[in-house]
Amino acid sequence: RVMQIKPIPPDLDNLVDTVRVWYEQGGCIAIVCNTVNESIEVARCLREAEGIDKNEVWLFHARFPPKWRHEIEQDVLNTFGKDSTDDTRPERAILVATQIIEQSLDLDFDLMVSCCAPIDLLIQRLGRLHRHPHRSRPPHLAQPTLLLRTPPTQDNVPDFGVDGLIYERFFLLKTWLCLREMQEMRIPDDMDELMNFVYSNEINIENISPAYREALAAAADKMGLNDQNSEFRGTQFVIGKPSDKRLIGGYSARLSDDEERNIATRNIRPGIDIICITDTDSHLKSLIERVPSKAEVDDLLSHKVTVSHRGAKRALERLEENPNWARKSQLKYARVVEFDGDSFDVPDSPYTLRLTQEYGLEIINQEEA
Repeated sequence: RVMQIKPIPPDLDNLVDTVRVWYEQGGCIAIVCNTVNESIEVARCLREAEGIDKNEVWLFHARFPPKWRHEIEQDVLNTFGKDSTDDTRPERAILVATQIIEQSLDLDFDLMVSCCAPIDLLIQRLGRLHRHPHRSRPPHLAQPTLLLRTPPTQDNVPDFGVDGLIYERFFLLKTWLCLREMQEMRIPDDMDELMNFVYSNEINIENISPAYREALAAAADKMGLNDQNSEFRGTQFVIGKPSDKRLIGGYSARLSDDEERNIATRNIRPGIDIICITDTDSHLKSLIERVPSKAEVDDLLSHKVTVSHRGAKRALERLEENPNWARKSQLKYARVVEFDGDSFDVPDSPYTLRLTQEYGLEIINQEEA
């Protein structure tokens, strides 16, 4: 398959204006963000934008409690999945999501928008673009197209912002060298060359500026690429069949003989689990005061959200653990968060948590608001 790649500016105003043009002509659009916070911000801006029906903008990320997330996932599968038909698939819709749609979910979109991400993950995302060959497409989306949000640059070196904290900057820099002038990507034909380039430790690359080469060297040193014990994922790629759910795009981020080894590109920080209790969850409050049964543990876990935001996580860790849950391994280290309406002010911190069915759990730094 040949994927067209079209660059678009990274800022939100341009994103909304660009997406609106495509949306007005019809089709199902996926916007894949690298962070939950960004996905919430993008969804909110689109829902508030003139000319876009807020009911046609979906949001799907990992900071919804399971009791809501499972329902959203099923709705997403019914709407954009393999069993949707021309009658059930909407004429136009926008799904704003995080990496949650990269794997496992069998989804199909007419157009995709994405920030830069390590090349294997970007190809995973492209596996959700024109995934089902039998499906009819709007005429203007007959060719699979990726709108790539270009990072801002300084001295011709991209600034990946917070994405550089999530992914190894070295991989992002090398991925951008592949993408910055690319107009189309052939899958699977181009994959081996792209993977081998990005996941090699080569930094002496022709036709790049001294500033870019210096940035690559600094990122390599930070990642410890000169350590003989370093492992490179460039030796761990495979090309799968187009019909393979997990290998569309040709790479499985969780593939080994027993399919259990996690080959990580992301700098994933350990999170803290919180049990979200709202005004409508009064039945859960009694479970704070005693040891819950197995069924009650399952009920509590359906209200769990994992917070990995560094500042909010540290503040939440200062909340007391519940001694009544000490013998329940799934709850042992969880903190109870009781919301007043939809908000919870984390004590002795600038953070407010807001929980709504529209946006999931938002983390708001009042010092930056």
